[in-house]
Amino acid sequence: MKSLNTPKTKGNRSVKRYPFQVSPNAQVSGSDLVLKRINKRRKTFKNPKAVLRSHHGMAKKIFVSCLLVGVFVFIMSKFNILEYFKVNSIKVLGSSKFVNEKDIKTLVEKNSLGRSIFAINTENLKDTLKKNFLGAKNIEVEKDYPNTLKVVVEERTPIAILYNDKGIFYLIDSDGYVLGIVDKNYLELPKIRYEDDISVGNFLDKDIIPVSVDILKFAEKEELNVSSMSFYPKYTKIYVGSTEVYIGYDKSREKSIETVGALIKKLSVEGKVAKKIDLRYDKVIVLYD
Repeated sequence: MKSLNTPKTKGNRSVKRYPFQVSPNAQVSGSDLVLKRINKRRKTFKNPKAVLRSHHGMAKKIFVSCLLVGVFVFIMSKFNILEYFKVNSIKVLGSSKFVNEKDIKTLVEKNSLGRSIFAINTENLKDTLKKNFLGAKNIEVEKDYPNTLKVVVEERTPIAILYNDKGIFYLIDSDGYVLGIVDKNYLELPKIRYEDDISVGNFLDKDIIPVSVDILKFAEKEELNVSSMSFYPKYTKIYVGSTEVYIGYDKSREKSIETVGALIKKLSVEGKVAKKIDLRYDKVIVLYD
């Protein structure tokens, strides 16, 4: 009888056979399948000592984390550090003519004073300020650690003077917001006649303001001095110096102002002054003094 460990020769090579090893070409029996499963389980079996070491390392990390948190809380309470981060100062920058610094500071203090600076939601505070101070074009709220809030105000800029039959003159900005009654510093601004009621702190008809802004912008580009504007159902009347200019709403405002600029410059070279320039029709109508 041959031993199980006796090597068999194949050509010039010897082939060893070991216990429980199945030849690739051999038919697999039930016992061979059982042996394969046992070997597989041995490979996947975890050493209890290794598992214990892993759990021990995790417990150690948790213990150290809890210890650090405890030390942090102790230091915070012992030295009253949380008090150091409570808001106790408000700075307001940029407010001048149309936003009252004292009022904006009072509102910010009401919503933040004595609270932790970490708990302050600057976006919510900014929205609150914008709703209450329409004279500001934009407002930003910044945290200045450890205990100060900084409010940066961008005020609206007047672009024209608005008036109606009541004879009161008001300042408006590019959004049509009525900033207040005119003071002597803004008397040189273009004047716009407005038929409806005017009240400070409100917005005007949204359809009129874009027309006004466009005309002023294009006039500045052409170096034209627009002194006043009036709005009618189908056209706008402006004064460029002493010249009356009529522009239909169906015409391009930019091209109309370019035409006016070219005509006035041409007439100036010729020593003439136009009394009226009418751009409401297909042909430009010019009347002289």
